[in-house]
Amino acid sequence: MRGDTLKEFQQLKNQYITEYDNGKYTDALKTINKMKKIRPNNAEVYINTAKLYEDGFRELKKAIFYRKKAFKLDNKNYININKMGDVYYRLGDKKRAENMWEEGMKLKDYICTINLGELKFYSGKYEEAIYIFENAVNLARENIYAYYMIARTKGEHLGKPKEAIGICEYLIEQKPNNENMKYKMAVLKQKSRWGCTECVA
Repeated sequence: MRGDTLKEFQQLKNQYITEYDNGKYTDALKTINKMKKIRPNNAEVYINTAKLYEDGFRELKKAIFYRKKAFKLDNKNYININKMGDVYYRLGDKKRAENMWEEGMKLKDYICTINLGELKFYSGKYEEAIYIFENAVNLARENIYAYYMIARTKGEHLGKPKEAIGICEYLIEQKPNNENMKYKMAVLKQKSRWGCTECVA
C-alpha cells in the first residue's frame, strides 16, 4: 500500500471510530465502505462492519455475513471466532455456535472454551462440559470461573458433592476474601443435604 493510500485509510479509520462512538452508524457505514475499497482484503474492516450491524443496526444476519468474510481472511482471529459463536447463538443456531467455539478452543482461547463448556452444561451434556472446563482451567489457572463450573457440574448434576466442595475449598484457600465463592460452596453443601448421592459431613 502506497504511503498516501495508507494515510487516507488511517484517516478514514479515525473518522469511523468517531462516528461509531457518537452513534452515527449510517455515517460510519459509509466511511467503512470507503475503507473497504482501499483494503478489500482486510479482515479488520469486515469485523468492524459486522460490529456496526450487531451493536448499531441490530441486524444479526448481516453481522454474521461480514464476520464470515473476516473469518475467510483470517481464521485465527479468536475474538472474531468467539463473536461468530455468540451471534449464531443469539440467532438460535446452537450447532454453528458450538462449531465456532470449538474452533476457538483449538486455538486455546479461554473465552471460546468457557462459552463451549456453558453450551454443553446448559444442554445437559455434563461429562462433555467437565472435559471442556478442565481445558479452560489449563488455559487460565488464575481464573476461578472454570473451576467453579467444574464444581457446580459435579455437585449439582453428577452426584459428586464431596469433589465439588473440595474444589470450592481449594479456591477459597487461594482467594480467602472471595465471599461469592464461600456463598456458592454453602449452596453446594445445602444441595448435597437435599439428596445428592454422597454423604457430606
